[in-house]
Amino acid sequence: MLYYTDFFSSDLMANSYFSNFHLYVFYMSGCQILQFYYQAGSLYKLRALGRAEHMEVSAEGLRVKTYADLVFLTPFFMILYIFQFYNGYVLLLISSAAPYDERWEVVLCGLLFVCISLGNVLTLLHVILLKHQIHKLVKSPEVMRRNFSETLLNSLSKDKKS
Repeated sequence: MLYYTDFFSSDLMANSYFSNFHLYVFYMSGCQILQFYYQAGSLYKLRALGRAEHMEVSAEGLRVKTYADLVFLTPFFMILYIFQFYNGYVLLLISSAAPYDERWEVVLCGLLFVCISLGNVLTLLHVILLKHQIHKLVKSPEVMRRNFSETLLNSLSKDKKS
């Protein structure tokens, strides 16, 4: 993020924003590490079951376990997205106190932070809703019986062929 030190040197709010922004960057890095381990673990499980290739980016498969992992990650991401929104809000407050000819960059950065955070929250809620619907469907007794009967039929057909 680009900022001008002479422009913000006298503003206490802007100086506190920079320390908050650095904290946000460190927290985002931690969330990205958690997300990496989540995705790598999911892909490893799918590869072990033979449902995904080595270089596959995204795949559906282990719905129950990945749902539990996603529920674990959700609070970390929600805090991150609230932090993004807060950064955008603070930038918009800083821009309102700045001289008119020097504030368009700050306004743009603030609006981008707000838009990105709202988009991230909506996307996360949509994914959680879809995963929850799939989780409920997989856990339903009809699906469990159908999966058991399909597994039983598949194993019986393999035994007949051998």
